Amino acid sequence: MRFEINRSELDQRFRQLQAVVHPDKFANASAPEQRHAAEQSMNINDAYQTLKDPVKRAMLLCAIRGHEVNLNTNTAMTSKFLVEQMQLRETLEDLLSTAKSISANLSQCEDQLEALHEEVELAQRTRLAQLNSQLDVHNNTAEAVSLIKELMFFNKLALEVDDAQVLLQN
Repeated sequence: MRFEINRSELDQRFRQLQAVVHPDKFANASAPEQRHAAEQSMNINDAYQTLKDPVKRAMLLCAIRGHEVNLNTNTAMTSKFLVEQMQLRETLEDLLSTAKSISANLSQCEDQLEALHEEVELAQRTRLAQLNSQLDVHNNTAEAVSLIKELMFFNKLALEVDDAQVLLQN
């Protein structure tokens, strides 16, 4: 199994499998057959949700290769990354604080927020490319685990930036 996938092929295969086992196709079947169809459909949905999400897919690959991500116990991050995260979060907080002040130039805050959004997206794309390289080219799951954790931080920050953008627009 590889990290890089063809999303349209994944979507097509998902629809094909669901067409075969969807519970609606078993409406007139026996209770055990209906249960089995429902279980199969749920399994296919779960697999699809895992494979279409790059972080979940990477976590699965690492687990298959013997490196569980273990977010509850494996919390170590490099100090460089933590400083970067703190700076980005401070930037976001400062922008929101400035936007709330009566004299704030909202269009300037929106522009700065958009720049932050682009910076976070670039960090996400960079981590995804590195993850692809570590998993598919170098088979370095230990480094992939670190990248997964970093990507999760950036994904959360991206949601917060998106929320801030919506807040400023209202």
